[in-house]
Amino acid sequence: MTNIGIILGRLITAGLQPPGVRTQVSRSLATDFAAFTTFTPGDRHNVLLRQLLTELTAWADAHAPLRRQPGR
Repeated sequence: MTNIGIILGRLITAGLQPPGVRTQVSRSLATDFAAFTTFTPGDRHNVLLRQLLTELTAWADAHAPLRRQPGR
């Protein structure tokens, strides 16, 4: 499959909105780690992190009935 085919496949799949969390929170060694060893995240990630957790919670709640065992 060519790169264009992969990109189109991803776009089509994203349009179908399969179960998954679309938001991603990226971390940078240069800005989110002091001396490249101590994790010191910046406030700029708060909005994305809240969105990620909102999406994750929505999918977890939607799939809760599927996780229930019969008889409970």
